[in-house]
Amino acid sequence: MGSTASRGVGRSKFSQLWGRHAATDEFWDPDEDGFDYLQSLAGACTVPELIKALRDPDTDVRWRAARALGRKKLSSAAIALPQLILALKDENWQVQESAAETLGLMGLAAAQAVPQLSMALQDRVEDVRRTALQALGRMGPEAAGAVPHLIEALDDQQWQVRKDTAQILGRMDALGRVGPAAATAVPQLIEALMDIDDASVHTSAIKALGMMGPAAAGAVPQLIEALRDKRQIVRERAVKALYYMGPAGAEAVPQLIEALSDHDLLVWLSAAETLCKMGHLAAAAEALSQLIKALKDEDRFVRTAAARTLGRIGPVAARAVPQLVEALKDKYEQVRQCAADALAKMGPAASEALPQLIEALNDTEWTVRSCVAEALHKVGYKAAEPLPQLIKALGDENEKVRQRAIEALGSMGPAAAEAVPQLIETLDDQR
Repeated sequence: MGSTASRGVGRSKFSQLWGRHAATDEFWDPDEDGFDYLQSLAGACTVPELIKALRDPDTDVRWRAARALGRKKLSSAAIALPQLILALKDENWQVQESAAETLGLMGLAAAQAVPQLSMALQDRVEDVRRTALQALGRMGPEAAGAVPHLIEALDDQQWQVRKDTAQILGRMDALGRVGPAAATAVPQLIEALMDIDDASVHTSAIKALGMMGPAAAGAVPQLIEALRDKRQIVRERAVKALYYMGPAGAEAVPQLIEALSDHDLLVWLSAAETLCKMGHLAAAAEALSQLIKALKDEDRFVRTAAARTLGRIGPVAARAVPQLVEALKDKYEQVRQCAADALAKMGPAASEALPQLIEALNDTEWTVRSCVAEALHKVGYKAAEPLPQLIKALGDENEKVRQRAIEALGSMGPAAAEAVPQLIETLDDQR
């Protein structure tokens, strides 16, 4: 550590101000950053003055200057990036940590520091490694280049670093874009599932495995075990990870079928969606039966969620069309909206619903009318039956309904010729 007061010709304004504070405050602790006073100093000094302080011979000044830069507006602090990156290699660990912290506060604007922050993951001081990890986590997908180093950090000797790494990998959404090389993370992520009894670590590790898709198939046994976890969030994340693995996770089909009976709505809905994606016919049929039954549930939130899930499944769920048609008449707006949206996502496979969709264009709620018009567009009606209702929808009070009516008419081709005058009028629509 340097002296508590910096003196001498050529010292920065920050150095001089901090030196006076250190010399006159009888309660000052040299191991603390003096947050309140540091905040005021950051306001009293310009960014160039703080940059100059990063080169001060006194380590107390350097690390506090690095931290003070984190209190400046992002637009003005950006010019300090090169010096903050250099500070990551300072001989003093507190300077390194403070530089990493400020780079993290700058977020995406500091993405060019990813290589140097990645190297800091190997620093001998745990606080530096953890702060570099947190900085990379704030940069999200822009830190994808750090993934190989993050994978190595899953083997860190300190459990807190391993925990932070698993959480950051789960938040970054980057593993899926790394390709086959990401498979090297599977053993470490599996170990993270078993190593630390912390729900946030478990869910983060599971999410990271899910983003790797089929490349993480080696973790299926551990995900099966997670399906039995007493914590709802862990079970839900395990199901979603298996969803992203698709057929590569087929080993878990029996447990996913069991999950259809889970007492938690989100868990069993996700299990149904996952079984349909995996293409296991018998299991998918069982899942669809559960979802169709849920469309009649007395709880409107269950009905809404079931319709939304059927929409995500898409054409594979076409056997649910009759029940979705019934749901178009539900007393609750959100159920009707999700039913119409599900039919839209099924496309031509939902063609038997066309008469009821035409009728539903008269729904009292614009959110429903908009989804219905979208469904008519996606299902692809070629005859002229819906023309009167779609022409009427061109004058709807809601812009989204009007736009989707135009799209639906466009999908009808020559059969919509009668609507040409009204379509021309929409060119002058000022609403």
